[in-house]
Amino acid sequence: MNYVIGPRLHLFEIDDQTWFPQYLRGKIQECLTFCWSVSFPFLRSGPSASSSLARVLRKELGSSLSSYTFIDFCAGAGGPTPIVEKHLNNQLVKEGLEPVDFVLTDLYPNPEAWKRIQEQSPAFRYLAQPVDAGKAPRKEILLGGNVVAGKKEKKVFRMFNLAFHHFDDDGAKRILKDAVNGSDAIG
Repeated sequence: MNYVIGPRLHLFEIDDQTWFPQYLRGKIQECLTFCWSVSFPFLRSGPSASSSLARVLRKELGSSLSSYTFIDFCAGAGGPTPIVEKHLNNQLVKEGLEPVDFVLTDLYPNPEAWKRIQEQSPAFRYLAQPVDAGKAPRKEILLGGNVVAGKKEKKVFRMFNLAFHHFDDDGAKRILKDAVNGSDAIG
């Protein structure tokens, strides 16, 4: 079934501009993160978008879920990822399975917000330097430059949470090509 209801949109956000103050960018990112975590009673009933995303990932990846490291490109102030992590890892631990790791990245990193997230869960790492999603080196993102002895290398799942409107068509194609060549899954 085809669910496309219109053309792909490339939208402008003022906080995407290089000249936009980092402090204000962080505040906008925090507002967007908040929107992922709540249910708006008059717009939709049921769980938050983050909770729904966690449920879909668990269902679709099934028993292979623990074999992935999730890398959130365009992570902003965290978006849905901390809530997704909490839901997924709580479920995995209940089932006696290995928790999954998450890596936060962005072209405009927000290490202050990411450090707070990391303090809440050992499942998080982040890259404080800018990461271009269209040229993302696998090892650097996965291991942060450190090889973990005795630990099996996990598959890479690249996450883009409502992020593709930031890219023009050529940028989106470049990101998808890089994801196909350098990761195991994208969502």
